[in-house]
Amino acid sequence: MQIERVKLPGIGVGYTLRTAQGQCVGVVCHRSGRRDLVLYTSGDPDTVERSLALTAAESRELGELLHPVATIEHVPDLEREAGPLTVAAVPVTAASPHV
Repeated sequence: MQIERVKLPGIGVGYTLRTAQGQCVGVVCHRSGRRDLVLYTSGDPDTVERSLALTAAESRELGELLHPVATIEHVPDLEREAGPLTVAAVPVTAASPHV
């Protein structure tokens, strides 16, 4: 799969990809933090069929739904929700069943 990145002067950056079914979908990242989820017309990657404006927070949550992997950026949000956190390193030896 190839994601195309295009600078959009005065707006921000656009990203598009073509799905396995041939549909072109994209995200327009505005300098303000807003994100537009965009579905392009079949056969015309320059014509927007539908779009949905998302705030930065909505974009982050949608990203979590699509790719549910914790990232370091989300740790401060988790800390606010769960209270103080402690991180500890636990050594795992080669004989451990958890290697």
